[in-house]
Amino acid sequence: MKYHEMIATEAFFDRDDVLDRMRAEDPFFWCDHPAIGAWLVTGYDDVAALFRERRLEFGSTKGELLRQPEHERKELESVLRFMDNMFPVMPNARYKLVHGIWLQFFSPKIIGAFRHKLQECVKGILLDINPGEEADLSQAYSYPISASVMTSIIGVPDELKQDCIRWSKAIEALLWPYDYEKYKLANESLTAMIDCSRELLYQQGSAGPNLLSTLREAVLDGTITEDEATINCATTLFSGNELVAVGINSAIEFFGRHSHVLNSFINDSEQRAPILKELMRFEPALGWVRRTALESFSYQGKDIRKGDVVYLGTYAANHDPKYFDAPHVFNSRRKHSRPHLTFGAGVHSCTGAKLALLEIETALTTLFGHYPGLKLHKEAITRTPAMMLMNSISKLPATLTPSGR
Repeated sequence: MKYHEMIATEAFFDRDDVLDRMRAEDPFFWCDHPAIGAWLVTGYDDVAALFRERRLEFGSTKGELLRQPEHERKELESVLRFMDNMFPVMPNARYKLVHGIWLQFFSPKIIGAFRHKLQECVKGILLDINPGEEADLSQAYSYPISASVMTSIIGVPDELKQDCIRWSKAIEALLWPYDYEKYKLANESLTAMIDCSRELLYQQGSAGPNLLSTLREAVLDGTITEDEATINCATTLFSGNELVAVGINSAIEFFGRHSHVLNSFINDSEQRAPILKELMRFEPALGWVRRTALESFSYQGKDIRKGDVVYLGTYAANHDPKYFDAPHVFNSRRKHSRPHLTFGAGVHSCTGAKLALLEIETALTTLFGHYPGLKLHKEAITRTPAMMLMNSISKLPATLTPSGR
């Protein structure tokens, strides 16, 4: 297999070299490895263009499911219904209508009003961690923050927070190639999350401001359907929980390796926004995003067949030297000639990007503000399988200590 290093256990540490060669030699490459079997796209221009390509379906879950035996498809019905009602697959007019409700709710005004509540939430979670004792920050800090924020802003009761974390972890399987047993767990979690959203939808009334109360009004007046509301609410719960937690983990680990950047972030408030922007470019939560061809078409002289899986390399695009000078060097003062693609592009742009950035910034300033002497146990950090060079940290052990102790 060409570029076989991609699936090696140590691939994470060789990713820049591998992706640089792929981008230079074959930026639109068919990988014939049986574990992948897909197009890999690594150049910025191509990734940005294909994010906007309507002939590519969001993910590849539905395409893979439709190739499975009938009894498996029936058992995974919730996954299929989920994929048929998500924002990116809606007809354009419907997408603008439904997505518009989310855009209004996640407006800068509403997110700004949420800032104080978010700070109190993060401080409370940090107080639950005992100073001087080793703690897994992934499970004790990052995931509780993202889950608490999303349940609060959506309108899910606190007692369901742990359920949301568990459901989200199971649904993450849909980001990976088809695995029947893991997809069954994802299907069960999706069913539970959608049912929970439906039940809460009709309990809200005037209990806002939260997303569910906004959606309730839109459903009752016939603006959107119940499926459009509950399924996209489940999507928001999953993406806002899982991907933000991954982003917080990645940022903590990065600061543990680059103390000079951390010092600037903590001590110079004017540097926080540019550091965070560069961090999102440098370490995107997802190294690759999957798409499936809805029909056959040609792109850059290559014939993409209906059903082909296409992996868009967000990490590779964010490190393309065509637009980012010295791309493997962290530079918070860089002038971006193009926006990074961490939060997607076109109809696949992340609706909650501003909220995600606020969560990550608050998590970092609170943690390192209280414990500037935090000690990461780098040798015990555990990542998800290195296949496809993803950077998801599953275990982030650390000891919270003040400076000088």
